Order: sequence, then C-alpha cells, then structure tokens
Amino acid sequence: MIVAVDANIKPLWLWGPILAALTGAGGGILRDVIRADVDNPGLKGSFYAEVAVIWGLVLSLGLTWYADLQDYHPEHITALVVFVLFGALTTRMVVFHYKIRSPMF
Repeated sequence: MIVAVDANIKPLWLWGPILAALTGAGGGILRDVIRADVDNPGLKGSFYAEVAVIWGLVLSLGLTWYADLQDYHPEHITALVVFVLFGALTTRMVVFHYKIRSPMF
C-alpha cells in the first residue's frame, strides 16, 4: 500500500487493495510454499487474502478522500491507519473464530 501511495499510482482505490493483498497475504503464502506445507488449510479456501483486500480498499478510499481536503493533520492519517489495522485484526479473528471459508468458484 505504501508503494502505491509513494509511486502516486492512479487509481489508488484499485491498486491499493491489490498491493495490500500482496503484502498482507503474500508473505504468509510464500512462507507456506517454502516450508513445503502442501496440506496447509491457509492455502486452500481460507478467507485470508480477502481480509487484506477489503481493508486495503478502506485505507485507499480513506487516503483518497483525505487527499482532497484543504488542511492536513498527521494525526488524522495516523487514526485512519490504526483503525484499518484494528479492523483487519478484528476481521481476521472473527473469520478464524467462525471458520468462515472463502467462496470456491
């Protein structure tokens, strides 16, 4: 996500969630592939990358909206980032607790 903002990629609402998923879920998937853990349920049907995409979209839309404002305050961006972090953590905990599965197409 920071790469998308730093590179001034347009539209941020599209590229932000994609890069958030690569960052958030890509590392875990890469770890499981390197460990050769083929039967890891995290690679098959778990609601893992979707959480990063959803909250990456929230952060992208928040940053896009905030960029249009006239006066900037760093504490607002800090609050947005903290909100997204706690939201993603809470969503991941709910998904784990209720064993929510990713849709299989």
